[in-house]
Amino acid sequence: MEKNLISRVISRDEKALEEMMIQCRPLICYVVRPILKNEEDVEEAVNDTMLKVWNSISSFDESRGSFNSWITVIAHNIAVDKLRKREKTVEYDDSVFYGSQPDENRKGRVNDILEVVNGMSKKEQQLFYKKYYYQLSVEMISAEMGMSKKAVESSLYRIRNRIRERLENKHG
Repeated sequence: MEKNLISRVISRDEKALEEMMIQCRPLICYVVRPILKNEEDVEEAVNDTMLKVWNSISSFDESRGSFNSWITVIAHNIAVDKLRKREKTVEYDDSVFYGSQPDENRKGRVNDILEVVNGMSKKEQQLFYKKYYYQLSVEMISAEMGMSKKAVESSLYRIRNRIRERLENKHG
């Protein structure tokens, strides 16, 4: 994203917002579509993301990461929030992953997971984030990374086992 366009959006230039929408729409769709699947929800998430960008563009800090990273995080969070609202009536039991630990222990477990992931190869990190952060299907990951579906599934299995072992060793 060119700095000039970002500074024009910061100065509230609506034409710049339109240009940004054209440039960022494919990225936002790429992030939210695997999470939401319903095309109406995807459209709503794209619009909500652009509104959030417009309202909080002054908080963008290039020293903390690229504009694309920043907008990706916004889009992902909006999509996940939208999904949670849709599934509000369905009780989600995450004790399978977290155990029955209270909330304060979950942060520690997330940090342990991230520590394991950060120690992985770049390819394994990509697999982990594509599957568990961007929530892409095995088929999409396979196509994007040029791997067979079976290779993706096997790698994800090994990654989960490594994380599970770490959690069991650390938290008994």
